[in-house]
Parts: sequence; C-alpha cells; structure tokens
Amino acid sequence: MKIVAICGSPHKGSCYQVLSTIAEDHPEVEYKLLMLGELNFGQCIGCYACIARGEDKCPLKDDRDLVVNEMLDADGVIFASPVYVNHISALMKSFIDRIGYESHRPRFFGKQAMVMAVVICWEPISRQETPIHCARSIASRLGGDPVTSPTDCPGYPRQPHDADLTVRHHEPQARAGRGHRG
Repeated sequence: MKIVAICGSPHKGSCYQVLSTIAEDHPEVEYKLLMLGELNFGQCIGCYACIARGEDKCPLKDDRDLVVNEMLDADGVIFASPVYVNHISALMKSFIDRIGYESHRPRFFGKQAMVMAVVICWEPISRQETPIHCARSIASRLGGDPVTSPTDCPGYPRQPHDADLTVRHHEPQARAGRGHRG
C-alpha cells in the first residue's frame, strides 16, 4: 500500500510531527510526505483556463503536477493542515485552489482520502470542526472516499495486533510571560 501525505504547513512544526509518526508507526506502508512549503507553488490567478480548456493550459508552471502525479500513484492521500484562525492554512487553501479543476472532472475514485486538522488551541471543539468539514468536503469532491485511519484503506497489511492509527495528543507547553491561555 502506498500513501502520500500533503502537509499544508509552511514549516516542520506540529503538523509535520504528527504526519511523521505515521511512517514511524506503520513501517509496512510505503509512505511519502510532501511539504507544500518546500515546493514551488504559485497562487491561482482565477483565469479558469484549467477548467475551460484543461489543466495543461494553466499559465503557472510549478510543482502542481508533481503533487497530482504522486496523488494519482498512491492508494491513499492524507491532506493535513495546521489550523490557523479556525481554518486550514493559506498554503493548503492555495494548493486546493490550484487543483480545483479536479472537482470538475474527478480522477480519484477508488482512492482513500484522509484529512487532518492539527490544532493547538484552547477553543471549543465546535470551532475546530470547521477546518475538518472543509477538508472532508474537498477530499470527496476530488472523488476520494474519506477514511479515518490509514488502516481503513483496502490493501492495508493487517496484523493481529493492529489498532487504528490514532493521532497522539500533545499538551501545549506553557510559555511563561507570553499570554497563552491554559
């Protein structure tokens, strides 16, 4: 089984750390982690060429096709984003804009899609649902079947002791004098 994770964090912080645990916890899975912050992505200019005439007509020439090809080659895709101001990161949103043509002619049927919103906050859980709902909606529009764990994907090599992958919860470190709420 091959899984590609797309990390919408601009740096290797909490979102990256959570995604890295998947490779550590599931060495039997072929796993690739793509950091959008390390790739060359232009901002969508809204010209509609990708939808009207085909994605190859996009005037932006960058790493978009590299990521899309990795997604097509994988059995499952993880879309992961830190939560900034109660939503997915601007970097992940920009990536989703760049592959928006896929929702008009989806190619990801039969693939599994998992979404992760990595939150370090003290907000009510209801506010944290917004980025998760957004990401699930995007994954299903691309034709993916949302799953809650890589172990839910068909072809996952099951072991008798396997339990569903759970994201480890890390308590935020108290920072004296910085005004963080607890």
